Amino acid sequence: MKLSLYSYKLPLKKPLFLKGKSISSRRGWILQLQDQYQIKLAEASPLPFFSTESFEEVQKQLYSFFLEGKKPKVFFPSVRFALSSLLGPSLSLCPLEFAQLLFDVTPKLDSSCIKIKYKPPLPDFIAWVKELKKKYPKHKIRLDINQKWSLEEGLAFAKAFKIEDFSYLEEPFSLKEELFSFSEKTGFPLALDESLQRKDKEDFFLLPSLKALVIKPTLLGGLPFSLWKKKKIPFVFSSSLESSIGLHQIARLAKRAKAPIEPIGLDTFSLFLQDTVKKPPEKKGGKLYFFTEQLQPKVLCHHFTVLFKLPMKSLLPL
Repeated sequence: MKLSLYSYKLPLKKPLFLKGKSISSRRGWILQLQDQYQIKLAEASPLPFFSTESFEEVQKQLYSFFLEGKKPKVFFPSVRFALSSLLGPSLSLCPLEFAQLLFDVTPKLDSSCIKIKYKPPLPDFIAWVKELKKKYPKHKIRLDINQKWSLEEGLAFAKAFKIEDFSYLEEPFSLKEELFSFSEKTGFPLALDESLQRKDKEDFFLLPSLKALVIKPTLLGGLPFSLWKKKKIPFVFSSSLESSIGLHQIARLAKRAKAPIEPIGLDTFSLFLQDTVKKPPEKKGGKLYFFTEQLQPKVLCHHFTVLFKLPMKSLLPL
């Protein structure tokens, strides 16, 4: 059995803004585990400005663990997700319903579920959302605010729409008090994302209008079954801008999860000019279709290959 480590840097079609800062490419790590029966792939790609660890810190931890045999006290979340993916079952993937990311006013829709990222100013955003709702009245709409609103802005937005207009509003506020106040005053459906990384995350499960938990395995370290068991709130599995290797593993987690499943948030592969696989997922008829993962060597940099005599599972007591 052998494990190989690769790094990648993929250019984006156009710059993206994460917490107010622009990125034009995405870096990450690919792990390949091979024995006489199969090849398994996984990805550890911390998301800039959101993950607790950096690209360089992941490299240091992987080198230390695999080359020096030093097991850390705690694996970084993105590394834990990658290792758990290598140890998990190799499930075949059926087509999955997905939420389509929208950036244009007149988009071509491939899904009946739409995800819109908030872009200020608020009046222009309200006008755009109203235009989309008028054009696509039967589509489910998710709004991702990324904690950019003040309570005043949130209440102004709520006055312009009805509760049933949206599947949910994702993380509209950075302050817990404002989130609870908005939920109590408006009843608009809410989803948690960034708040799931907080130490006091369980406090948020008491939100009166909480409708979904946005599960990003790269940020959370895999699948947090403990979150779902407490409230049985629907999961929305979502990408943290991983390459298609990571998206395949998130899709497998969605298949393994015995929880209410909503359309998956894996449309991010369409933001890249290149990918780590030869054939990325394909959008067709409102669903994502997955293909056999074959590494694209042109975008990968090989770092090392190590051999194991024992089964991988015996070496990684996560």
